[in-house]
Amino acid sequence: MLRPILIAASSILYVKGHGPDWGNRIFLTSFPATIEAKLTDGNGSVVCFAYGRPADANREGVWVLMSGQDEVGYWHYQCNFVRVSRFKSYDLMIRVSDVGPGADRVMVIPTLEGGGTELP
Repeated sequence: MLRPILIAASSILYVKGHGPDWGNRIFLTSFPATIEAKLTDGNGSVVCFAYGRPADANREGVWVLMSGQDEVGYWHYQCNFVRVSRFKSYDLMIRVSDVGPGADRVMVIPTLEGGGTELP
């Protein structure tokens, strides 16, 4: 019998075309929109649900802006280190609402990244 291999994964919304410089960081932490993300498995069960606005600190209702040398993205604690199986299919739904001025300048690339194999 095959046992499912579970992977600790995180949902990240990488921002396309914006570098990690401070001018962009200020704009991206006050990005005028509400973001909702829901990851469901093939049976329709919710694996993670995140809702909030972009900001610069990890707290309830916030998509935290992270940045590295060449990348910028948002993550939410409710979809961080989610357990997924490589033997299942998943659907990711992202909804953006309450959009304000300047939001049309931001495009994100949703990504599910695994950190490593976790055995049950």
